[in-house]
Amino acid sequence: DEETAAHATESERLQGSVERQRTELESIERDLAAQEASADAMSADRRDRAEGLAELEQQGVRLESRRQTLQELVDSRSGLGDAVRDVLDRKARGEGFDGVIAPLADLIETDSDSAASVEAALGATLQALVVGNVGDLPAAPEFESLSGRVAFVPISRLGSTPRRYVLDTIGMFGDRVVPLRALVRAQDGVLARPGSSTDLINPERIEAMLDRLLGDTFLVPDVEAAMLLAGGPLAGRRMVTRDGCVVEADGRIVAGPVGTAESGGVLQQRGELAALGEELAEVNAALGTARRD
Repeated sequence: DEETAAHATESERLQGSVERQRTELESIERDLAAQEASADAMSADRRDRAEGLAELEQQGVRLESRRQTLQELVDSRSGLGDAVRDVLDRKARGEGFDGVIAPLADLIETDSDSAASVEAALGATLQALVVGNVGDLPAAPEFESLSGRVAFVPISRLGSTPRRYVLDTIGMFGDRVVPLRALVRAQDGVLARPGSSTDLINPERIEAMLDRLLGDTFLVPDVEAAMLLAGGPLAGRRMVTRDGCVVEADGRIVAGPVGTAESGGVLQQRGELAALGEELAEVNAALGTARRD
């Protein structure tokens, strides 16, 4: 009977050991399950981050590709006529046209929302070649050598005193009718002579030229509004709509896509180029953060 009691005690001990091992096994299994769930979550997080990084990289590639395309268009002077480009090339080679500063489009700027309207209002004048004054106009032999029609615009006009137009919005129409001149400004740092770091053009001179070119042009909502205004407070003034239609003072209406035959969308290209530069900088910053994480 002592033997039977010993067997019973041993059996109880073994059962207790089995229970403890079962409990430990269950605890290990729970830990393993928790670790697997954590690993799955980490894997999903890494996958999400990898996908986000890949998307940012693709966006960066698309933006850079578009930026390079626009930069090539700007550098190649896309939108300028062949005769205008010929004059600029000859000037660069030192073959005359020393008084030419740059195309008007290179001297002015506007915001991207107004670029199409400004281009429509200026039309072919946007690619006119700017000179300092009438004394800087090309000589007769240079005029005769032109390969096509080219417009030249003196900054200072003979017999005129530059003055600034009042740029206030037409009060009775609120901000629906705006002097277009208020939306265009001269660029700073324009050189009177390429290669000179000190011979800068006073922006006020360019502003005065813009007064002459755009002082009587107004931005209006649409052609219907232009027709009404032409018979009233803006009689005898030029008007341009927000979608690029131009209503001339003599009643002519010029419509159609802006930026093809005349100016090539130069201001729009440069506006988009500047916006792309900012967007690309933001994407590159986000990429740097994502790669560090």
